[in-house]
Formats: sequence, structure tokens, C-alpha cells
Amino acid sequence: MQELWPNPNPDVDIAARLAADARPKPTGRPWVTLIMITSIDGAIALDGVSGGLGSPADHQRFVAARRHADAIVVGATTVAAEDYQPTTVPIAVLTGSLSPDPAARLFSDADNQPILYTTNQAAETHGPDFDGIAEVVALGDSVDPERVLADLDSRGMQ
Repeated sequence: MQELWPNPNPDVDIAARLAADARPKPTGRPWVTLIMITSIDGAIALDGVSGGLGSPADHQRFVAARRHADAIVVGATTVAAEDYQPTTVPIAVLTGSLSPDPAARLFSDADNQPILYTTNQAAETHGPDFDGIAEVVALGDSVDPERVLADLDSRGMQ
């Protein structure tokens, strides 16, 4: 992989770079890093998924960043479109309606269950569908990002 900014570097060790990146933890919530890819015209997906936008180097960077994370926070629509699977890094899914399919690959590993952040109403209506395959966290009337971050912080996420 090459780094173009701030200084050109033709050979970047992604894992070493991430490990050396000092990130002071904010009070009351974990450090948040946003990683995404876009086309030059601003598109974030091709045929409904982002995979076709990136190169092998982009994929390497994405995988390394995820391995370095304490948790991966993602929306339910992305989980479905990209067919997420379990990982050793906890996956936190934001879903106002608790819409993920309980038969999806994401829920196939009892040792690596995702956390589903949702509303009280959705948890009451659909929460039992995820018994034994995910942890459902009801956050009130909406899926408030600040409450998600506070919960992740309470779990020791940095």
C-alpha cells in the first residue's frame, strides 16, 4: 500500500501505523474512527455494495483497521447488503426497527454474537427473535448515537 498524504511513502505497514497512532480516549465514550470508501463522484456503492469501489490495498487497510478496533459499528442495511459474518471484534448494529434477518450469517457464531442497538418498541416486538444469537439493547424511542457510544464505553471499548 502507498501513502500519498501527508508525505509520499511507497511502503506503509498498515498494522504498525495503526498501533503507533496515539488516540486519546474522550471522557464517557470510546474513540470513533470512520472508515469508508467513495468513488470520485461521491458514490458509496456499486450495485448496492461498497466492495467494487476499492482496490486490494483499500481492502487491506479496511481489514487492518477493523482488526485494530475494539468494536465495529454498522447500520442494519449495510449488514444485510454486505452479508456480514461474525468476527472476533464485536459488531454493534444500529437498527431502529430490529430488521436484520435472524438467519443471516452474522448470527451464526454463538461465541461472537453481535450487539443490536434498537428502540424499546422494536426490542419488545422483535427482540425474542434474537434470543441466543445476539444481544438486544433497547435505547428508548430512538437509536441515539450518544447512548450507543456510552454503552460501548461501559463495556470497556476504547
